[in-house]
Amino acid sequence: MIRKFCKVLPLFCAALLLLSGCRSAEQRTLSVFNWGEYIDMDVIDQFEEETGIKVIYSLFETNEEMYLKLTSGGSNYDLLVPSDYMIERLIKEGRLAKLDFSNIPNYALISSHYKNPDFDPDNEYSVPYMWGTLGILYNTRTVSEIPTWNSLWDSRYENAIIMSDSVRDSFTPALKRLGYSCNETDAEHLREALSSLLAQSPLVYGYYVDQAKDQMAAENADLALVYSGDALTAMSMNEDLAYTVPSNSNLWFDSLVIPANALHKEEAEMFINFLCRSDIAIKNMWEIGYSTPSEDALQYLDPEQTSAEELAALLDWDLEDAQDILDENLLDNEVMFPEESVYGDCEVFLDLGGANALYDVLWTELKASIGG
Repeated sequence: MIRKFCKVLPLFCAALLLLSGCRSAEQRTLSVFNWGEYIDMDVIDQFEEETGIKVIYSLFETNEEMYLKLTSGGSNYDLLVPSDYMIERLIKEGRLAKLDFSNIPNYALISSHYKNPDFDPDNEYSVPYMWGTLGILYNTRTVSEIPTWNSLWDSRYENAIIMSDSVRDSFTPALKRLGYSCNETDAEHLREALSSLLAQSPLVYGYYVDQAKDQMAAENADLALVYSGDALTAMSMNEDLAYTVPSNSNLWFDSLVIPANALHKEEAEMFINFLCRSDIAIKNMWEIGYSTPSEDALQYLDPEQTSAEELAALLDWDLEDAQDILDENLLDNEVMFPEESVYGDCEVFLDLGGANALYDVLWTELKASIGG
């Protein structure tokens, strides 16, 4: 009997080890919650191949949608990509985990210009991902003058104006044309901005986020309130489109953060470190049209410093594809990298504390009035 047990025991232990290994492999997952069309999907495949970690990828269209999903329960995310003001709010509410930067050595490749932002002054919770501006995309054949905020209320463009389906973004031009800050908290001023948006609504073709660039490329509208990267994508599809940043617009920063209740924090930090790599930062920037905060990555985009052969080796791409990137002279692209005179005039969104609820109420009133 003992002899039989001794023969069976090693097999039993081996089975336990096998089951344990399977269970461990199943746990190597990472749940990412990101904006739509905000990463090169090949980059996710590359991460999975390099690490063996399966990425579960979900999308949101606005910071407010992301916040609602995060706080309503029932969903466990390991990595989020919110904007500045939302990160500030999440930190205040204790909803983010502090990062272990020993697991993110590629953080050193990020320009110091983007570190220690006001919304995370000690850089404990976030790593910069992309940045850009809020502006107006317009069709130069149908819009003869460079648009201002008031152009979005011009009756000549009835049913040809696209506004953002995002409360803070759409309130920005309404507040600006009234002379107020995009971080306005005064209830009377916000009501005034709502009245302005209600008066504008008959001119609006639609309220979109991700779809705005496609609508403009198809020439279904003349003007659209969009982010700079979406403008660049649309301009690549239709040469008649141009982009401008009206005075005192919004300069935004999106960063990588980990929820306090994340189940796979180590995997999330591995992914953050991966995204900070220069080759990955370039691939993402090339795919989505937004500006990377990686100082090291930008050096590879300077044709005077980098040859096509060097860039192709870094990206593991064909020489022709690498040459295409260098030929674009991205560092001279005024949409992707505006002059300081443009972004220096902009405001960064702040968390508005108790006023957040008022914005939500006013936005609900606007959408109800237009049947949205």
